[in-house]
Amino acid sequence: MKHILFCVALLFLISLNGFSQTSASSADKEFQSFFDIGIGVGPNYGILGGKAVVGLNGTGLMIGIGSFDGMTTTSIGFQVTYESFFANLSVADYGSYEVSWPGFYEKGLVRGTVFIVGGKIGIGKEKKLYVDIGVGAAGGGETPSPFGNIEESVQLSLSAGLNYRIGSK
Repeated sequence: MKHILFCVALLFLISLNGFSQTSASSADKEFQSFFDIGIGVGPNYGILGGKAVVGLNGTGLMIGIGSFDGMTTTSIGFQVTYESFFANLSVADYGSYEVSWPGFYEKGLVRGTVFIVGGKIGIGKEKKLYVDIGVGAAGGGETPSPFGNIEESVQLSLSAGLNYRIGSK
């Protein structure tokens, strides 16, 4: 069921892609970016690490890699950007667990679906450098227990980072 919801939400974000593109007349005047990179915290950034968005003006494939609780974390998804606002949907690590009972010990990452919306605050004249701040929800991850895996409930997810747009005018 969670995979069906993920696919429906991803298709919704892709359908919004048409709204994020600039018109041909304004494309000559505005900064065009095809690759954004950044460092920050939150599931988009692999909890504590970096992210990249490949696509026109912040809309496209989003990949994050980082570290949390001594383990390497990742995220992959799709981001839609419209002016200073963004929304993204990804499959990402958003926490960790450590469980033990007699004869069993396991430490691992909680991985599930993450949906975040937020805004971008440009820095400088050309606004190639920007801060993004987002809030959303994460859920669908599982943790082991003596009676089988337990699905994590939906929880608040926050994201913030410093990013740089690579492109030209």
